[in-house]
Amino acid sequence: MLVIQIMSSDPEMILKSFIDLEKIPHALIFIGDDISEMMQSARSFTKEVFMRFDPKENHISKMDHEAHLDFHVFLPGSKTHQFSIEQIKQICTQSNLYPREAPKQFFVLKHAHRMQDAAANALLKTLEEPSKDSIFILMVESIDAMLPTIISRMHKIYFQESPSSYDEKSYCKALDSLLGKWPKFTYNDVYVSCEDIQKKLDEEIALQKKENPSQSAFMDKEAFALLIRVQKWYQEKILQSDSKIMSLKELSKIMDRTQTALERSTRLSTCLEYLLLCFAS
Repeated sequence: MLVIQIMSSDPEMILKSFIDLEKIPHALIFIGDDISEMMQSARSFTKEVFMRFDPKENHISKMDHEAHLDFHVFLPGSKTHQFSIEQIKQICTQSNLYPREAPKQFFVLKHAHRMQDAAANALLKTLEEPSKDSIFILMVESIDAMLPTIISRMHKIYFQESPSSYDEKSYCKALDSLLGKWPKFTYNDVYVSCEDIQKKLDEEIALQKKENPSQSAFMDKEAFALLIRVQKWYQEKILQSDSKIMSLKELSKIMDRTQTALERSTRLSTCLEYLLLCFAS
């Protein structure tokens, strides 16, 4: 299903889904240790976008020879090892120009977490009012060094595995128990289950931060994994029966809104409560 693809933990599947749905974000943030892997994905994604909207073979050839005029890669300054405000202003100015030979133009910032505060604020202004023809891809080892306001305006793509598997965690039991009561669960059931899930998730986040601060961002993947469980439950329990409480299109909209809320740091319990109440009788 398309919603599952969007919310998958597989970077390639997520990027492919953006293209298939023709809903390509204007800003993405790649999170991982392997910069070469992320660059390879950025190049493949760019090729697919070019070919989707302008199927000419010269796009592929120029990308392979690193000669495409609408694919730009930037590194922090050689002296300060940080992106300066001058660099970012130049990039932002260029992003407001029309692409030169493709329908879209890409701006890839490697090691984007190495950015001066003034530069980050300058970038934020561009992300708030993006050009419809420009796509930013920021590559970072951790999002902890980025402004939360920047992160909230970007789609996060993880290139690292979560330190533990979500389906082995105890807070999934609370969700499974609730879903097993459908269609009879009540508002109180939803509230108690969500609070239980949130409490366990908060404990996991606190533990991760204590043991390894750089790994705390992985908990976002745990939250999305719970939403995937809800969608799979819907498919298995509802679509196989005669009583369908909503269409897949309606479900897709609900899941999209829930995902957006999570990306804006809304509490997981609130997101789950909203989502599950849509199913409650």
